[in-house]
Parts: sequence; C-alpha cells; structure tokens
Amino acid sequence: MRMARSLAAIILFSILSVNTAQAQQCVSLDVPYIHQVLDMERRVFYGCNACGPTCSVMLANYYGLLPDNLSDYKGWYIYNGYDGFKDFSGQDYTARWAYDCDGNESAGAHNYIIVDAGGGYWGTDPTKIASYLSNHSFDVPDSWTYTNLMAEIEQELNEGRPLVGHMKIGLECDDPGAICHYFVIVGTDAPNRIIVNDPYGDYNEPGWGSHYNGQNVIYNISDIGLDMVLPVTPHVRGRYPENPIFKVLSIEEFAITPLYQYQTFQRQDFRNKFKLYYPVTGGVAEYLYENEVCAGETERGWDPAVSPFIVQAYNDHGRAVSLGNVYSDAGYPEQAHTWWNYWIQNFDGGDLGECCIMYKPGALEAFSLHGRFWNKYRYNGGPDMDVGDGVKLGCPTSREFFINGVSIPTQQDFEGGYMIWDGVDVNVFNLACFEIALGGYEDLIISAEAVSPFQAKISVQLDPYGAPFYRLIRNGFAFTPTSDSIIYDNGVKPETEVSYQIAAVDHDGTFLGSSNEAKIIIPEEEPRITVFAEDVGRTYIDIRWEDLSWAPFYETYLNGQAQGPINGADTWSFGPLEPDTSYGIQVVALTATFEEVARSNLLVVKTLSEDPPEPPPPPEPDPEVEFTIISGIGLLEDPPYVTSSVYTAFFEVQYYGSSPKAVDRFQVQAECVDQWGSIYTKNFASHTFVPARVFNPGDTYRYEETNDGWPLPGLPTTNTLEAYVKFSGIAGQYQIVEAAEGATYAFIFETVDPSTLKAQLSTKAVVVSPSPLTNDDNPSLTATISNEDGDADANDFDVVIEADDGQSCTIVVPQLLAGEASALPPCEFDPLSVGSHNFQIAIDPDERVPVYDRAPCYSTVIIEVVLGTTDSDNDGVLDDGDGSTVTGDYPCTGGMVEGCDDNCINTYNPYQEDCNFNGVGDACDTVTPTALEICDGIDNDCNAVTADGIDEPWYNQPTSCGVGQCAAEGDFECQAGVQVDTCTEGVPSIEVCDTLDNDCDGLNDEADDLGYTTCGLGVCEHTIDNCIDGVPQVCDPFEGAGPELCDKLDNDCDGFTTDDGVDEEWYAQQTSCGVGECASTGDLGCQGGEQVDTCDEGQPVPEACVDGLDNDCDGFADRDDPDCPGLTEIYLESPSDQVDLSSPPVFVWSPDGGIENVFAVDFSFSPGFTTYYSTYEHLHLLIRQENWSMPITIWNRIPNNSYVFWRVRGADMNEAPLKLVTSLETRWFHKVPQH
Repeated sequence: MRMARSLAAIILFSILSVNTAQAQQCVSLDVPYIHQVLDMERRVFYGCNACGPTCSVMLANYYGLLPDNLSDYKGWYIYNGYDGFKDFSGQDYTARWAYDCDGNESAGAHNYIIVDAGGGYWGTDPTKIASYLSNHSFDVPDSWTYTNLMAEIEQELNEGRPLVGHMKIGLECDDPGAICHYFVIVGTDAPNRIIVNDPYGDYNEPGWGSHYNGQNVIYNISDIGLDMVLPVTPHVRGRYPENPIFKVLSIEEFAITPLYQYQTFQRQDFRNKFKLYYPVTGGVAEYLYENEVCAGETERGWDPAVSPFIVQAYNDHGRAVSLGNVYSDAGYPEQAHTWWNYWIQNFDGGDLGECCIMYKPGALEAFSLHGRFWNKYRYNGGPDMDVGDGVKLGCPTSREFFINGVSIPTQQDFEGGYMIWDGVDVNVFNLACFEIALGGYEDLIISAEAVSPFQAKISVQLDPYGAPFYRLIRNGFAFTPTSDSIIYDNGVKPETEVSYQIAAVDHDGTFLGSSNEAKIIIPEEEPRITVFAEDVGRTYIDIRWEDLSWAPFYETYLNGQAQGPINGADTWSFGPLEPDTSYGIQVVALTATFEEVARSNLLVVKTLSEDPPEPPPPPEPDPEVEFTIISGIGLLEDPPYVTSSVYTAFFEVQYYGSSPKAVDRFQVQAECVDQWGSIYTKNFASHTFVPARVFNPGDTYRYEETNDGWPLPGLPTTNTLEAYVKFSGIAGQYQIVEAAEGATYAFIFETVDPSTLKAQLSTKAVVVSPSPLTNDDNPSLTATISNEDGDADANDFDVVIEADDGQSCTIVVPQLLAGEASALPPCEFDPLSVGSHNFQIAIDPDERVPVYDRAPCYSTVIIEVVLGTTDSDNDGVLDDGDGSTVTGDYPCTGGMVEGCDDNCINTYNPYQEDCNFNGVGDACDTVTPTALEICDGIDNDCNAVTADGIDEPWYNQPTSCGVGQCAAEGDFECQAGVQVDTCTEGVPSIEVCDTLDNDCDGLNDEADDLGYTTCGLGVCEHTIDNCIDGVPQVCDPFEGAGPELCDKLDNDCDGFTTDDGVDEEWYAQQTSCGVGECASTGDLGCQGGEQVDTCDEGQPVPEACVDGLDNDCDGFADRDDPDCPGLTEIYLESPSDQVDLSSPPVFVWSPDGGIENVFAVDFSFSPGFTTYYSTYEHLHLLIRQENWSMPITIWNRIPNNSYVFWRVRGADMNEAPLKLVTSLETRWFHKVPQH
C-alpha cells in the first residue's frame, strides 16, 4: 500500500499542477541565468555570437540535463568541451572549430551551433538550436512557431516549460543596423508582455551587453519584434533504446540520470525523488521512492536515515556519469557500510575515477571524495588520519573547491582540518594552522598617484614574509589579485577621491593583513576626442581620431548605432553605405570595464553621389598642329547665356599640313574666371572620331557640338572658348594655335545666374472697334502686350482693362517668352455715353512676374463716343427725339410724337398714349384703362372711383384669430397699398379651475398655472395636481403606508428610519460564525437597508502547529494544517551587520516555519565560507532555540582586529527526508580589543 499511496500522490500532484497553471494569468519560472559575455572566462572566450548557445545551455541546465563541473564560470558549457551525453546522443562536444570575435577557439554549445553555419551569423539557421536541444534529451518540434505566439507562450509556461524566443528589429538580419537575437522566455507579466532571461542583458537599458542585468527582464513583444518561438519538452533517452522501459506520468517527473546497470537491474533516477527499476531478465518496470527497497535489493543494507543524504550527494556530485556504479573496495561490502563512526558508499568511478560518498550520522549533508584527495585519505587512515595535536581528520565537510577561481590550488575541508592540492602534492593541515596564520604580514606599503582623469598608478612594497596571495583593495572592496609592484587602475573617474590598500590573503581567501591606506584625488578634466574624415566615397567613409593613450578601448557610432568595441586602433571604415546620404559619426573612449569616459565631436559626412573621375592630363601646346581656324569660334545661340543651360559651340578648321594626319577628336575647352577671380578650366564639348579621321592637306571640317561640361553651374562667370585637337596615337590635347585672317581665335562671353534674369512687360498697342464708336455701339478693345525688352519668360499673369464707368475685363496670359510680343483676345464692353472715356490697362497687377521696371506695366487709352440715330422699336419715334444724347430725359406725353423721347423704346407705340401722364407709355406701363386694380396704392386702371386692391382674390375674405376665451373674427382689406387683416383677438385672464382656457394659451386648467401639492413622509411622500377636470383636489399624507422593511425606507410613513427592518420575520434572530479559535456568535439586524449579521469571527494567527488548536481558523489543526510546512528560510536578527564587537555576542535568528527545528551557527574569515567553524561540526551541538551565546573560550580564539563572517543553518527534524536550509543573509563583525 505504501507504493500505491506514493504513486497516487504523484498523479494527484500532476493534476493539481496542471489545473493551477491553467488558472494563472501571469507565470514566472525560476530559470538560472547565464550572461553570454560576463559569465565567460574572458581571457579564453569573449562571448560574441553566443546568444543562441547560451539560451540552449540555460534550458538544459534548468532541467538538470548537463554533467556537473567544478568551474566558477557559469558559461563553461558554452565554450568548453564536454562529452557527458555521448552515451545516448552520439554527439561529442569537445571539438574546437569555431571562433569568437577575438579569435579564440570555442568548443561546447558554441562550436556545435556555429560551425555548420560557416562561422558567420549563426542565428539565420535556428535549426542548430533545435538539434542541440534534441541531443540533450528534449522533444523538439519540426519547426519553430511563427504565428499565435502569445497563445503558444502562455500554454508552454502554464505547463512549466520555458521557451526559446527570437527578436528581429529591421527587415532582415543581415541589413545594416538590424538586430536579431535569442533569449529564454520564462514568464508573462501582462497581455503581450513577456519575462525573459536575455543572455546579453536588458535591451531596455543603456549599455546593452555590458551589464549583468538580463535576468527576468520585461519586454513588450511589439517593441522587440518577436517573430518566432521554439517550445521544447524534456524527456528520457536511455542507453538501451531498443528496450522500451517506462512511461513518465507528468512533465515534472523527468529523469536526472540516463539508464544504467545497477546490481541485477537497469536503473534510472528521477528529479522528484523516485527511481525506476527494470529487471534485466524481463518483467514489469517498478517505481520506487529513495527510502524504499524493491525485490532483489534487500541486501543493500542502507539505513533509511542515511539513504536520503547519500542519494542527494549522488545526484549533486554527477550521478553515474561522474561516480559510476557501487562496488566493493578493499574487502568492504558493496553496500553502504560504516567506517569508524561514518557511513560510506564506494563507487567504481565514472569521470572521477574510484571515489566514495561519506556521511556523518546527524549531519545535514553528505560529500564525495575522489582523485588525489581520496587516495591521500584512504591510504593514510581515512577519518582516523592524525593531523597534529591529537586531532583526527574525520569526515569531509565540503566538496572540492577552487581557492582562487582556478583549478590550482584546490581545497577540501574536513572535521579536523583540510587538504590542499598545490599542483604537485596533497598537503593536510590542522584547523589550528589556519588560526595561527592570522598573525604577521604587517610590513605592506602602498602609494598612489593620478596619471590621468581616468587612470591611477599604484606602487606597492610586498610583505617580506611572502603571503600566498595579495589583493588590491579599492575603496574598501577587493579590486584585483596582484603580484606586481606597479599596478595601473583604468577604472577611476574625474573629480573623485580613491583610496587603495594592499591585503595579504591565505589560500582560501582569508584576510591576513593589510598595508597603509593611500588616498588620491583624481583631477577634473573633460577629455574630448577629435575625429575627422580621411576618405569619402559613394559607399564608404574612412575616419581617424586622436588616440587617448590611457583609453584601452574605443567604440564608433554611426547615426547613433554602436559598431562594437575596438582595441588598439585609431581608425575605422564604415560601409557599405548609401550614396549621396549624410551620416552622423562619433567615437567614444571606454575603460577596461567598457564604461564610457570620453566622447568625440559629432562629425557629419555626406557620401558622394558618384565617385570622382580621374582628372584629364593638362594640355600640351604643340606648334606643329598644322590646323587653323578659318571661321568662328563662337556660339550659335544669342545671349544671354545662362549657367547650367545647353548651347552649341561652332568653328571651322582647315588642315594645311604636307602629309595626311589622323585625328581622334576635336573639342572646345572653356576657361572661366569666377566672381572671386579664380580661374577654372573645363571641357565644354567634344566630337570623337571612331575610327580616327584622316585629314589630307587642304581638308576642312565644320564643328558644331552642344556643351557636356559647362563650367561652374550656378555661378556667373567670364568664359573664353578655345579649340583643341587630339591626334591619333599621340597622348595629350593639342591647341589650334593659328587663325585665318578675319576668323576668331577665342570667343569670350559672360554667363549669368538665371535667378538674376527678369521680364519687362508693357502695352505695345490697343485696337478699338467699331470706328467711329457711337453711344449705340458695344466697344471692343484688343491689346498687344510686349516682353521684347525682357530676358526672362513671363509666366501665368493677368491683364486687366477697366473703363471709367466701372466696367472691367480680365485676361489670363499663361506665358510670354522673352523678346516677344503677343496680341490678347478682345475685351467686349456695354455701350458708353457720348463723349471721352478713359480705359486703364494693368499688366500683372498681382506682381507675380519679376520685372526690371513695373511702371510700363500700367497705361491709359482715351476713346471718343459720338451720338447715334436709333429707333429701337421702329414706330417712327426716335429713342432720343429731343437730341439731348440721353434717352428718356424728355418722354413724349399728351399725344406728342416729335421733339421728345420715345416713352416705350422697345415697344411699338406710334401714338405715344400715356393715360396717367407719368412719362411711361401705356404700351409698356402697368397703369392702363384695362389694367386690374391691385393693392399697390396706384390707380392701375386710371379710374379714381375704383377701390385700391378690389381685383385681388383675397379682397374682403373673412379671417379669425385667438384661442380659448380670446377667439375673434375679421376680413382682409387694402389700406395704403398693403394687405390688412382686421381681426383683433380678446384679452386673456388668470386661469381658474373651470375647464376653460382663461389665459388663452390653448390649454384648459393646466397644472403649471394652478399648481401642485406635495404631502406625506417616507414612502408615502407624493405630489398631486391641484385641479383635475375642473374639480379642486386634496392630498392624503398616508397613502401607500405599510410594514417597516429592511430597505433604508420609512415604510410606515412616521418620519423615522431608526426602526428600519423591525417588521421583518428574521429581525434579531441569533447567529454563529467562524471555526477553530475564531468561532463567535451574534444576531441578525438591519444596517443601511441590508440584512447584517453582527457575528464577528476572531482574528486568525499563524498556526502554532504544536498546541492542538486551529490557530489560523482554516479548519485544520497542527500537522493537518497545510500551513505547517517544513523550514524554508532563516532570517538573521542580531548582531547587526558590519559592527565592531569587544565581547562575545548573542546570535539571534528567526525561522519562517518548521515543527522540530534544529540549528547550527557557522563562522569564517572568508565571505565564501570556504573554510569555517561550526557549532554543529566542531561543538557537535544541535541548537533547538532561536539564539545562541558564543562561549568565552571560542571568543578568545578569535584574534583581535579580525573580520568574522557568520551565518545560520537549520533543518526541521519532523521532515523526511531532512532538508538543510541556510540563511539567505551572511553578516560579519569586527572583533576589537576591550578598552
């Protein structure tokens, strides 16, 4: 049944783990962190291009799938060779083919992942990560995940599995400035935010890669460009894959050893403390917990109290890979057995050779012995070895450890002493030797001086007695080991005070003595680096800077992007770059620890649009050219000549030599003098003969070519054109040195800046039609506009012609070329009166065109208009019959037809009737004997008797007005030519309750006028209208009253709520609450309209776990309470850290739990406790209280002025197996003499 309970517990634990994970919103896994640069042995491996290998090793280490090693460098597997998994993966990791950025060879994960990618940016082949993890006992999918990344991440993390993630900033990883990088995803913080172990540090912080800050950093996936993840699952790979041996129950139950032969079984150990046995002869595999015995193993003879510690040491010291299988040594049993007062288990040796694990009964840990230490130990009496003063060496109390972080010297501690391997032999020391060595070493001398704002020089005189090691102390902290008399410190900063001491230390790092203190002030200085460009092309920029002799490293920046540290150089080349593009460049000086100490000026350099051509050879005059100019030289185009424009040079030459001559090219070269007097020479245009042209004596040639190399674009210059000829097969250019009589040898002209050229606009002519122009005609004006005096085109301008009577005409001119004039479209106007009229012409009144002089843009034209003879309606009466030149000023009336103006110009009326003598003839007047009489105040029908407006359709129509008691009637009339309604409504009165609309607003007895009445208290409070259907109303104050309920309302309408709820059936009923020590009673009441139970349960306190009471009120008491776990943490209370003590202290601490705790206090002169004194190991004391007073006998053994480090260890004896807990904190005190 014990086996069944154990398996059930495993299954239940698995189910609970899965359910808990699925319910979590945010997850964070505790994955041990490795930095790809700072956790490497920098003199061996720099760590570049190692993000992927580092992530792979982090995952394998998290699951315990790497062999143990003793190196202090956590990144050891990344660059160092190992083959611990060759047995089940077939892969050896000892080869060294790949290199880091400093040219150091690498093995391990880095070599395996880098080499097949050609040694370049390996991340472009992420399959190498998958292959490495597959070799290390992981199930790996066929491809990385590229979609639904957060869903994949959350699913994996909820099941306890970290993932590898990849970020990409930029289009492609090989683009300039792109960032591609791998990290381990260990948790989620919020939607779209992940927690990662970034092997290069925190990308969010400055100095990415140079700080140890990459553990559990938070990234937003959109900020870092997360583009793919790799989920992996650890599984078991046995040494005998042909034998399927077992099925793992849950993901937490993965193996920590491969399958290995054990007695008559194949055995495999698992992380959660159970093992699996599979009989070699066949049968069913059996699970077994480490304290249990299975069939065929009963003769092992392990004591159940011993087994957990030997198994733990077996796991911690490399398992079968390092220790091998159990065996019999020197006649002792193969099983675990006693040696003197200790337990020992022998192993035949894996990587470590023959070895053993030893355990002292009652101790909290077992340790292995192997190699030279094991041989020295077992062949010299083992635990009974005499180390002097009658002291026995006893049982080991530590593993082997490196004293100074390197493999030699190596030390292992025992109960009565310690062993040191110095590279030649193993020496054994009594602990008393360690204490005696605290004396001496008092003659150390040190001095210091500031060399620069960033460097100090330290001179030391070492102790004549010769300590094993020396340390340079800066500002109270160990800075660097040294054996030199001169030391340079490149880590200081300007304007700071620095103190130095030299300290002597023992093999285990114990402080032996120190020198005087040397203090210096680093001077104030702001160093600057001068950087300049050495060479610039289309795709590159080469720079050089002023080297600072004290700066060991530099780093260049291109547009703010760091290009990587540089050692021992003062030049750098950027490329490939974009042509015709500006770049910002800076150089930063760095200390040996890569801290910035100086920065250069910002240099802005623009790459070339094209690479500069090779300059042509200078002309070489030759008097035997035998060509002469017979016509020209000049330009076909007329001036002005604008810079950067195209023109055609011409000339005509004749060959007068005596024999044929081959010519490759004729060309015209321009020599120009700019406005500052500088002279430039440049090819203007050339004509090349392919093949060369042969000239016979007397041959002529006409040259016409446009310029392809105009000098100084954009600057006005004085230019001289001259002709040259190049002969076939003869290098150089040859000047034509003669000109025929009358020909031009050189042509001189000026080029002008196009921005200085302007137009000149004016009115050249105006044509008016018809002619002569009478007051009956529509005038038409056609203007001709000139730009003949301008040397720039005029574009997009207006011409406005305006008459003196306000008429105007606007014409848009899109373009008028320089040197030209143009007639505009005609402008039409209405007839003008007789006499002179002025027309104003304005050219470009908005001044959009640059001109030399704007005055000519404005001009005036005077036009004469004569009298016309017009009878518009052909009725024999002239429009202007009185000859006054104004029509209508003397209309015909009373039958007149001559000597007066036509009273209806456009209507035929030869008799000029005008019944009302208003000057408007009846033929065109609205007033006629037959007209309708409308309401306009005019006698429309020339009949004074007829009423005004009588012919209107609305005349005398009835009307009504007003509402309610104000209603009235009337009709429409015409008064003074205006329609008038004679209806007048009545006067409103005050509204009363009588069903009538007294106030004439369209409403009867409305409440807004007659008012409302409010009465009643509590729920009875209500409001009524004072009048309904003409009847006055009365308000009832108790309408709606009822029993008093618990609802914060006055239900019985008595004006009180203090009796809230008294009519409820449950009111004042008794209640009870709480469990355990929190149980209490109360009753039901009403507060705030809610039922309230006044029962107040007691306050829980931490479970005492030993008094039989349920102190924390969760229904469980003592050990049945899940809040009574074993001891997990120990907190130091007293004495305080870093204090001076002159008498024996009392040490006080507090545990966070545990039922039956025992403690031990450890002391050491080294913060690493490489050698220490313990109340358990040395006094054989199990402290059961939470304090301990140091005896005066032990206090007196500590030398004065010593610095003593102390910690507390403990275990809950009620737990099985025992778990050793060490205080999270280590403190130290300084022993001083009593005064």
